[in-house]
Amino acid sequence: MDYQRHVIGVYGDLLDRLAGSDLVTHRLLAKILAGKLARNDELDAVVAHAARSSRCRRLPPSAGGTVLSPSLVREEEILSVRPEGGCACGAVRYRLTSDPLFVHCCHCLNCQRQTGSAFVINVLIEADRVELLAGEPQPVSVPRSGGKKQKIWRCPTCQVAVFSQYTRRQLRFVRAGTLDDPAAVAPDVHIFTRSKLPWVTLPDSVPAFNVYYDTKKLWPAASLERLEALAASR
Repeated sequence: MDYQRHVIGVYGDLLDRLAGSDLVTHRLLAKILAGKLARNDELDAVVAHAARSSRCRRLPPSAGGTVLSPSLVREEEILSVRPEGGCACGAVRYRLTSDPLFVHCCHCLNCQRQTGSAFVINVLIEADRVELLAGEPQPVSVPRSGGKKQKIWRCPTCQVAVFSQYTRRQLRFVRAGTLDDPAAVAPDVHIFTRSKLPWVTLPDSVPAFNVYYDTKKLWPAASLERLEALAASR
């Protein structure tokens, strides 16, 4: 409790400005408040990102236990904390080297069949931004409706699916459930809700579509720019 009071006292003003920051920042700040992050470098990375999100140039002191030190961040600094994940046996490990383009929650019959679940959470990101840290997942060609196929990369040992490819070879759909912290991402959209199971309740705050949606109307400008860059690299 003393640690929480200390961090709130130091970062209280900054926490009030976080309405526009991303979910990963919120998750890390929650860990700070729970006393689960105490190293100065981890705290500095989180607060630097939060400060940029709130357009704040000067940071409050770093709170690492009882060690305090002033920090100054430049707007062009890059957040060093990146999500990692892997398969069940640990043979395949990966890191996402940037923020996702977009996050889908897909309720289509193909995803239900492939996962044996009600839906799948896919993190859309460029293939070259999925950094393999260990192992070599093997692509498997999987049939889907309409006579089409998709590639699903699986660990050769435990066979867990870590990511897939549909039409664009430069784009990966990373299975969010294989992240070390699956709660670090949340759906930006629900798709193919026409086959959503009746006992699944969707939040009103997230767009939902019977089939698919217009990417240009829903994706952030930065993600659209990255998508255009992918198309130009074909």
